[in-house]
Amino acid sequence: MPRIDKLIPRYLNTDDDERLIKKTEMTDAQNIRVAVDVEKDSLVLKNAWGNTKRSTTIENGSALTGVSVTLGVVADDNAGQIYYFVYNSNLDHTIFRYDQNAKKTFIVYQSSILQFSEDGFIDADIIRLANNDILLYFNDGRSQPKKINATLCEESVSGVGGYPSLFTTGTVQERLQYITVAKAPPLVTPVLTFVNNSSFPQNEIFTKNFQFAYQYEYFDGEQSALSPYSRLSVAPNQLKDGFNNVGEQNFFNQINISVTNSPADVSKIKVYARLGDKDAAFFLVDTIDNVSGTTTSVVEFRNDSNYTGLSATVQDKIFDSVPQVADAQAISNGRLFYGGYTEGYDATSTDLVIQPNYNAKPPTEDVTVQLHPDTDNEFTIDTTSITTPVPEKSRLFLSFTWNDGAVIIKNNLGDNNDYNFLGAQGSNEIAVRNTLTSRTLDTTFPNEIKALAGFRYNSGGFGGINVTDGVLNSPPNVRFIVQKGTSDTNEKDIGVRKIVKGLRVISSGVQFREIIELEAGDTRSTIVKKVRNAIAKNRPISFDPQSGEAGFSVLKTGGQTSGSQENASFKGQGTAFALQQNQRESDTSGILRFRVKIEKVTFHINKLTFGDKESEIINPKGIASSFDIIEGSTNSVGQNNQIRGITSFTPTLGGQFVKASNQNVDKRAAVVTRNGAYVSTGACFVIATNQMFGDRCFKSGSTHQFGIVHFDNRGRAGTVEPVGGEVFIEHTNNRANQNDNDGFANVTARIRGTAPPWAERYSIVYAGQGSIINKIQYTIGGAYVATNDNSNEGSFGATKSIYLSLNTLQSKANSYDNQLGADINYGYASGDLLRIVQYGNNQKSTAEWRVSKVVSLLADPLTNPLLDQSSKAAIENTTGDFIVIEDNGTLGFNYNSISNDNSNWDNKCLIEIYRPSKAFEDLFFYEIGVNNSISSSGVYGTSRSSTTMNIELFDTPVVRQPFKFYSSQKLYKGDTIRNDGTTNDILVGNVTEDTSKTGYSYMVYGTSISTSWATGSVYAMTVQNPDAVVTIDQGDSYYRLRTLFTGAAPTAGDTWKNIATAFSQNSIIEFVEDPRVSDFFPSDFTSLGRRFAFFPNAQRIKRFGSITYSDVFDIDNITLGLSSFNVTLLNFQNLSYDYGSIKAMVSYNQVMYIIHERRAGIIPVDRNLLTAPSGDTLTATNRVLGPVKYYAAEYGCNNNPESVTTYRGSVFFVDAKAGKVCKINFDSGIQVISENLVDSFFKQKMFSTSTSAMNRKYIGGMDRENNEYIISSPALSTSKITITDTLGSGTTVVEGFGRTNSGANRIIATPVYNNELTFDWSSDPRTFEINQDKTDKSGEAAIIVNQLTNTPIVAVAEDLEPSSSSTSVLKTDIELPLMTTSYDSFTIGQFDQKTGEVSITGGGSDSSGTITNTAETLPAFTIAYDVRSNFWSTRYSYIAEQITGLSDRLYTFKNGDIYEHEPTATRNTFYGVAGDSVVEVVSNFNPSMVKIYEAVSLEGNNSAWSVDISNTDQSSALATSTWEEKEGFYYAPIHQDSKNTVSYTATADITSVSGTSEIFGLGVVDSIATDTITFKNTINNMSFPLGNSTALFKYDTANNKLVPLVLYAASISGEKKLTCNGTVSGLAQDDQVVLIGNSPIEGDSLRDYYLKAKFSNSTTTPHELYAVNFIYSKSNLHNQQGQ
Repeated sequence: MPRIDKLIPRYLNTDDDERLIKKTEMTDAQNIRVAVDVEKDSLVLKNAWGNTKRSTTIENGSALTGVSVTLGVVADDNAGQIYYFVYNSNLDHTIFRYDQNAKKTFIVYQSSILQFSEDGFIDADIIRLANNDILLYFNDGRSQPKKINATLCEESVSGVGGYPSLFTTGTVQERLQYITVAKAPPLVTPVLTFVNNSSFPQNEIFTKNFQFAYQYEYFDGEQSALSPYSRLSVAPNQLKDGFNNVGEQNFFNQINISVTNSPADVSKIKVYARLGDKDAAFFLVDTIDNVSGTTTSVVEFRNDSNYTGLSATVQDKIFDSVPQVADAQAISNGRLFYGGYTEGYDATSTDLVIQPNYNAKPPTEDVTVQLHPDTDNEFTIDTTSITTPVPEKSRLFLSFTWNDGAVIIKNNLGDNNDYNFLGAQGSNEIAVRNTLTSRTLDTTFPNEIKALAGFRYNSGGFGGINVTDGVLNSPPNVRFIVQKGTSDTNEKDIGVRKIVKGLRVISSGVQFREIIELEAGDTRSTIVKKVRNAIAKNRPISFDPQSGEAGFSVLKTGGQTSGSQENASFKGQGTAFALQQNQRESDTSGILRFRVKIEKVTFHINKLTFGDKESEIINPKGIASSFDIIEGSTNSVGQNNQIRGITSFTPTLGGQFVKASNQNVDKRAAVVTRNGAYVSTGACFVIATNQMFGDRCFKSGSTHQFGIVHFDNRGRAGTVEPVGGEVFIEHTNNRANQNDNDGFANVTARIRGTAPPWAERYSIVYAGQGSIINKIQYTIGGAYVATNDNSNEGSFGATKSIYLSLNTLQSKANSYDNQLGADINYGYASGDLLRIVQYGNNQKSTAEWRVSKVVSLLADPLTNPLLDQSSKAAIENTTGDFIVIEDNGTLGFNYNSISNDNSNWDNKCLIEIYRPSKAFEDLFFYEIGVNNSISSSGVYGTSRSSTTMNIELFDTPVVRQPFKFYSSQKLYKGDTIRNDGTTNDILVGNVTEDTSKTGYSYMVYGTSISTSWATGSVYAMTVQNPDAVVTIDQGDSYYRLRTLFTGAAPTAGDTWKNIATAFSQNSIIEFVEDPRVSDFFPSDFTSLGRRFAFFPNAQRIKRFGSITYSDVFDIDNITLGLSSFNVTLLNFQNLSYDYGSIKAMVSYNQVMYIIHERRAGIIPVDRNLLTAPSGDTLTATNRVLGPVKYYAAEYGCNNNPESVTTYRGSVFFVDAKAGKVCKINFDSGIQVISENLVDSFFKQKMFSTSTSAMNRKYIGGMDRENNEYIISSPALSTSKITITDTLGSGTTVVEGFGRTNSGANRIIATPVYNNELTFDWSSDPRTFEINQDKTDKSGEAAIIVNQLTNTPIVAVAEDLEPSSSSTSVLKTDIELPLMTTSYDSFTIGQFDQKTGEVSITGGGSDSSGTITNTAETLPAFTIAYDVRSNFWSTRYSYIAEQITGLSDRLYTFKNGDIYEHEPTATRNTFYGVAGDSVVEVVSNFNPSMVKIYEAVSLEGNNSAWSVDISNTDQSSALATSTWEEKEGFYYAPIHQDSKNTVSYTATADITSVSGTSEIFGLGVVDSIATDTITFKNTINNMSFPLGNSTALFKYDTANNKLVPLVLYAASISGEKKLTCNGTVSGLAQDDQVVLIGNSPIEGDSLRDYYLKAKFSNSTTTPHELYAVNFIYSKSNLHNQQGQ
C-alpha cells in the first residue's frame, strides 16, 4: 500500500547525509523567502521579491559612465535616506543619496579626490547635527579617513548654498581639506606688528610680552589644534627699556596679529594670546570670520579687556592625531573610533647644517669728558669726535661723575678765613626788630622775605609768618646734652656765630647721566647747545666730614667761656650745578667747559664736642640747627645769587622792620676750595638710534642644540631630527677667529636635499636653552680681600678668597635695582660659575672661576672680614652682597693685584655668572617662531630672497684670509659666491647688517679663493650653492643695552674714594646678553613655542592591535569633537597584537564589538560597570575604554570587514580563512552559525588549491523585512604567473597564482605600504644576481610571486599611499619587480592603484614573465541566514556589490546603482536578470528502508515547478507540464530512472549503466544492407520501443562496453529486420546490437533509502509553496528485518 512522506521545507542543511535530513530541511534553496507577510501566511515558502533600479535618473546630475562599483553604504533610518559610495573608472567617484520616501537619487559629492579603488570597501557612519545637517564619516582602509557634510555637499552640487567655491574649484589639497576627518589647523605662524594707535591713549602692553596662536573653527563645529605659536612679542622700545623717553615708551600700544585665512570650510578664526612663554596659559583675544579667498586677516590687540582662558586640554594638543590610515571605524557613545590604524612617520636624516653667525657690535663714537687741566673745579666735554652733520638719528650718552675731592667751605663775611653767619654779632648783620607793640605784619612782608635771595629766616616767632622759600641763613642754634652716654642730662642751647677756618668735608661728587637726542643733520653748534642744556641742571650732592680730626672745625658760639671751645663736624645734602664757562650760542669748537658749583646745600652739625666732652645733639637736622650754603654769585640758570641790600621796611600798620646795617651782603656767598677734584667717566658715546634696539640672540659661551620637525598637511608632526649636532657659540670675550665680532650671535640653518614626500611644512626647533643658564651680566663694585683682623673669618692673608662687590647691582640705596628700579638681582646656587665679559676699554679675558658662595656682610666687625670702619662711606662699601671666589692666579685678577691696588676688577669690570643647564637632559625641543613651507616637489622653503647680488670690497682680500665687503642682498654663512663670468669665488663667513654704505645693506666677512679683486670695485656675484637657508634668531637671550653702575674698591681708610664709591654711582652703558627682555618688568621669556619630542626610533607604524578615539560629540554643544584626537589625553588603548589587525568595530549599548583578523571581543565604552551574562563584572573604570574581553573561539573577519553586519545587538561576520561565518552577541557570546548545517557549503565556496579565500570579497548585509543576514561573494578566478629566468647554469621557471577578476593578463593584489618590503637594487642589503636587469623605480613596489597564494599583497613605497599623497588620481603605472622568496628570479611589472591590478611589462633579455588566465576557481554565491530561526534559509541568484536594509526594505547594489527589493517588482528578477526559485528536499522516511517512489504532490498555488530527482545512483526529472491539479494540490508521477537516457546522436562509449529496464538486447547481426539490419534471431516478438527516443549500440564484448551507432530504431520489417534512420556503419556479421530506450518510461523505478528532489520555478509572478508530499511503497526486494 502506498505511503506519503510529508515534507515542510523551511531551512537549509547542506552538511548531513541524505538519510539524516529532516522534513523541514532543504539541501538547497534559491530565491525563496520564508515569508512573514501581512496576508497572514507566515512561514510559507514564497518566491523572492525582485528588485527595481532606483538610480536610473539622477535628480541633480547624470548617471555614471564607464565601470562603476559600489564600495560601501550607510543608511539613515531616522530620515529614510541611504548614502552609498561608488568607484568609477573615469574617476567620477561619487557619493549618492537615495531618498526612500521620494524614491529619488541624488549626487552628494563627485570627485576624483575621493581616491576610491575598484576592489576597495568603505565603512561609513552618520551623524546628524543640531541644525539637521548630515555628516558622513567614511573610511576605506587605504586612504586617509574622510568626512563630509552631505547636506552642504549636495547644496554645492545643486549650486544653491553649500560650501565655498574652492570646494569645487580649488587645488587638490584645498578640496581635500573639506572631506577629511583630520581638520587642518593653521599651519602658518601668526605674524606680529607693533603699531601706535593714537585713538587709544593708554599703553597696556609695554610691560608685558605675549605669544599668540590661532585656531580654525570649521562649519560643522570642529575646532582645530592651535597654530604654531608666534614669536614672543618684543617691541623695539622694550629692548631699549631704560633708554626710552616718555613718548617712545608709550608709542607702541597695539599689536596687530596677522593670521592666515583657510581655503577650507572654516567659518571662524579664534586668536589666542598668552603672557609669557611655555608655562603660561592662552586666553581668547578675538574671534573673526574666515575670509576665504583672502590670504590674511588682522586682529588688533591692546590688552584692554577681560579675556576667557583656553583649556589646557586644547592648548596641550599640538595636532589632531587622526590616523593616516585605519582598518576599522566606528562611532560609539558620541566618539569616533579607529582601529588597526597607522600613525607616525619614519625618522629621517635631513641634511641640516647649523652654523653660528656672529654680528658686529653696533658702532659708536666716543666723547671725551675730563678734568680741565688749568683749574680744579672745571671739566670739559669734547664732542669733536661726533660726525657732523649727524648722518642719522642718534643718541649721545653722557655718564660721568665729578668728584670734588677734599673740600673746605668758607665765606667773605667779616673775614675770608672762616665761615660767618648773617645775623650774628658784628658789623655785617641783618637785624629784625620789633619796634611796635602790635605784631600785625604787612601782607607784603613774607614776599619781601622770600625775595631776599640767600636768606630764609626762622619766622616762627612772628605770628602767621612762615617763609619756606629762599636760603636758610639765620645763625644755627644747637641744642644738645652736654655729655653723651652719661647720666648727665644737662641740656644746652647755643647759637653758632662762626665756623673757624670753614667746614672741612668730602663730597659725594656730582653724577651726570644724560641721554641726548641727536637728529639727522645736526651741526656742531646744535650738538653743543643740546649738551649745554642737558648738563646745566641741578643735581644731587652730599657732604660728609673729612676723616678723623681733619673733619672737625672750631665753632664760635654764644655759649663759649674763656678757655673753652666747641668743635664740630658737618654733614650736608643738597644740589649742585655745572655752569658752562665758554657759553656762546654760535660755539662751533665742540669743546665745552663747565664749572661745578653748589647750588644750595643744607648743612647740619654731625658731631659736637663741648669742651673735651662729646655731646649728644638733639634734633640735629631740625630747622633751627641747619643752615644753607650757596656757592658763587649766580645760580644754575645764571640768575643773581646775591642777597640784595635792604635799608629799611616799615609796614603800613606798624610792626617789624628790616634794616641792613651793611650793604655788602653779597659777601655771604660760600667760597669753596677743592683739593684733588677729578672726573670719573663711564659711558660717553654716540650711537645710532636704530642700533640701540638690540636683538634676540643665542647665549654666547654656550652650546645649543637644534633639530628639524616636518609636518604633514594636517599639522601632524614627525619626530624631531636633532641633525646638525650641537653648535657652540663663541663667547663675546673670545672671538678673535670670528672677525672680532663681539655682538650678538644668531644661527643659520642650511638644508640640503628634499623633504620627505609627506611633509608640507617644517620648523627648525631648539632645545629651549643652551648648555648654560645666563644668570646675570653686570659690572661689579670692585674686588676686596679680607683686611679686618677682628673678623672671625680671618684677616689679611688668612685666605685667598676674593670678594666681588654686588653693591652696584643690588641691596644698596644707590645700586641698580634701587636707584633705577631694576627688577633683577643675583641669587647664588651651588654650581654657579663666573667669567669676565670685558673690562676697561672693551678688553677681554677668558678666565673663569667657580662661585664659592654669596655673602651678605653687615657692619659687624666679628663677622665681616672686609669691614672698614674708617668712615660711614667705608662701612657702606664694605657691607652688602659679595660674590666669593677663590684666587686662580689669573694675572690682573688675582689676590695680589687686589692687595696691590692695581686689579682689573676695579676697571669697569663686566662679569657674567652662569651655570650649566639641564636643557639637554630631556629629549624635548621647541618651535621658536620659525615655520616654513615645503613645495609639492619636496623643496624646502628658504629665507633667501635672491641668488644674485652686487658686492663692493671694503678692503683688499688676501687668498684664504678673511676680508670684508658690502653686499646688496642678504648672504648666509656657508654660501659660496662667484663673480659672474669668472671662476673667482668667495666663501661667505659672518654676515651683519650695515647700511653705512649707500646702496648696500650688509657687511660680509668672506674668504677669497682667488686674488683677482680690487678694493672699492663693484662685482656682480651669484650664489653657487643656493641651499634652503633659514636665519634663526629666536634664541635663549637678548642682546641689549644696560646701564652698568661701576665702582672700584677703595683702599681701606681712603675716605675720599670711599665716599665717591659709596654715595654716587658712575656707570657705563654696554650691550649685555640677558634672558630678560627688560630689566624693569618681569620678562624672563623667549619665543619657545610648541614642544616636540625626539624619538630616535620613530617610524611610521601600523598599530594593528590598538584603538584610538576622538573627543566626545555633544549635540547640544556647538563644538564637534569627532575630529579632535588628542594624544596628550592618552586617547588610545592597546589591545592584543596576537590576533592581527582590528578590521571592524561595531557599537552597541555602551559596548563595542572588536573584530580582529583572527579573533573577536567586546569592550565597554564610557561605562563604569559592565557585567557579563554569567554575572561576572568585566570592568569597573571611568576610562573611555575599559578592558577588552575576547571570546574563546579564535575567529575573526580576516581581511573581509565588508562581511560585518549588525542587527539588534548581534554582529555577523565571515572568517574566510577558517571557512566560517560567525555571530557574536553580548548575552550569548560567539557562535559559529555556518556550522548550523551549512559548513560544507562554505568550505566548498571559500577554499581552493590555487588561491586563498582572503583574495575575495564577502559582502554582508541585513534584509530587515525578511530577518536575513545575507552574504554575497563574487566569483574568483585565478591566473598563473610564470617567470622564466635564463641566468645561471640553466633555465629557472617559477610559478605562482594570483586572483583576477576578468581582465586578461592581470592579477589583483592588496597594496601594503611598507618601505621595508620594497626593494632598491642600488642599496638594498639583500643579494641579487649581478647580471639581472635593473629598474630605476625598483624602490616603489615589489611582489613575491610564489607567496601570492598565502600572501596576496603587493608591497608599495609608503610615499605612494593615498593617505600621504595629495594627488587626486591614483597612480596606474607603479613599476615593480615580480620575484621569488629567494630573490633569484624576477621580471618587471606595473601596479595600478586604481584597480589593484598587477601586469607584466617585461623583464629584459635574461628574464620574462607571463600571466595566463585559468578557469573560475571559486564560484560566486549569495546565501541568507534567518536570524529568527538561527538557520540558513536560501541562496539567491544575484551577486551584490553592497547590501543594506532601510525600514522594511532590502537594498542591494550592482554596477554602482541602487536596487530596491520590493513585492511589486518582478519576482526572482535581480538587476534585470531572472533567476529560478529552487527548493531541494529529501524524502527519507524510515531511512533504513528501501523505498520505491511513485509520485509527488505539491501544496502550493503554482505548478510551474520542474523537478530534478535523484538518489544514490538514479535520477529522473519532471517537467512543469507533468503536474495535474487535484483539489488545490498538484500531482505528478515520478518517472523511471533517467540516468541512462542517451541521445541517438551521442558518440561516447558507455561503460556502465545505473539500471537495466530501458536496455534491450536485440540479438546477433546476420547482415547489413544500407539502413537495414538483419538479425539471426527473430525480433518481431520482442517488446522494445521505436523512434528517435531510442539509440542503437554495438556491444563490444572484448571491452565490455557499448559503442554508439549514432542511429535509432525506426521500424521493424518482418521477423528479423530492423530499419534505422540512416545508413548503418560500424557493424559486422555476428556483432551484437543493444537498444537503449526512453529511460523515464522504460527505466527502473526510483528505488533507494531516500529520494532527493530539486524543484525549480522560473515564474516571475508571486507563488508560494507550503509542503511537498512523496508517495512511495516498500520495496519487496529489500530485507527489512529489524525495521
